[in-house]
Amino acid sequence: MDNIDVLIDRARNLISMKRHEQAIQELNKVLTVEPSNYAALTLITACFIQINDEAKTNEYTQKLLATAPDEGLAYYYRAIYLNRIEKEIESETMIRKAIELEPWDADFFGFLSAIYIDRKKWETALEYANEGLNADPENTACLNYRTICLTKLNRKEELLSSIEETLSQNPEDAYTHANVGWSKLETRNFAEAKAHFMEALKINPDNYHAKEGMKEAIRAKNPLYRFFMNYQFWIAKQQGKAQWMFILGMYFGTKFIAGLASKYPIFWAVYVPLMFFAYLTWIIEPFANIFLRFDSFGKYALDDDEKLSANITAFCMLVAITSITFYFSIDNSIFLYLAIYAITVVVPLSRFYMMSERKRIGFMTYYTFGLAVLGLVAVLTCFVNEGLGISIGTAYFIGFFAYQWIANYKSIN
Repeated sequence: MDNIDVLIDRARNLISMKRHEQAIQELNKVLTVEPSNYAALTLITACFIQINDEAKTNEYTQKLLATAPDEGLAYYYRAIYLNRIEKEIESETMIRKAIELEPWDADFFGFLSAIYIDRKKWETALEYANEGLNADPENTACLNYRTICLTKLNRKEELLSSIEETLSQNPEDAYTHANVGWSKLETRNFAEAKAHFMEALKINPDNYHAKEGMKEAIRAKNPLYRFFMNYQFWIAKQQGKAQWMFILGMYFGTKFIAGLASKYPIFWAVYVPLMFFAYLTWIIEPFANIFLRFDSFGKYALDDDEKLSANITAFCMLVAITSITFYFSIDNSIFLYLAIYAITVVVPLSRFYMMSERKRIGFMTYYTFGLAVLGLVAVLTCFVNEGLGISIGTAYFIGFFAYQWIANYKSIN
């Protein structure tokens, strides 16, 4: 058996080269001989975190805590695991314990800042990022989290200073350039945003944060998309309750205006643009992706789900335009029903493929495709029995409007 220290050094070298699977093999040799070896346990846990093996991460974070209950790193790794499985409160408890044990470790404060960023509690997140920077002024995570918070809080002068400091400390860090790119994007500096995303992708072509930002920067060439992107940035800053208040306000507001419009036709000039705005918020991203497919860079940036969502949107829009043309040409109500179906079904079908895989499994799959089939059955039934088709169509529309609330819940929670 090789010397324990040699095996651990070999594992560290393999980790530095991102060869985590091989590092795990070396560390297992150590743990076979010394099951409680702290260095080996911390390194193998870090490896399982990096390769996203949740089962092994769970197992080894528990072993690490049992072996080293007075080490902050043990609680930090456990906090990462709990956060990944969406046990946020337990995760915060663990990271606070890590800080209590080792208040000089900036990474711990950075992780706590990230928890509060997820909660959209920007001021609190900023406080923890600054505490981390007090411990280590060059900590990459805390510098980036501070920039995120200052962007969301619209503190422009501090933001510019933070960006300069972050870049000076980490000029070759892909995540830093991507993060600055998003900050520039949110403050409407689109050319600078694109430059930082490109720099991030030069450093690390697989950086997801930079890829997503580059797509947004390209989409932002479209003035209509820019308007909705700014709206999305604004709504994303709000906490869950505030988002629901806005959604409910929009819903009851449009209902109220619709009532006014039925009595005073002038209010249709308000109601129609509001409904058009609400509709576009659902399809603007897949709609913009149609044009992105013709961009020299954008066509390579889209993933398979985004391409499929764009194709569905393009097909539904084509069916809607064609059906409306036939309706006005030959005055057959069947084509009007088909156009209405195409205009509405694009919302659940395109949005389904824009969701994360975790959110669209199970119920959302059955609901989305069940709703699409129900609407198609309604249109086809109208060919033989218009009255029955309209009845089925009513059920489809009830399901369609319910979908808006379900999808909003899924996106906020």
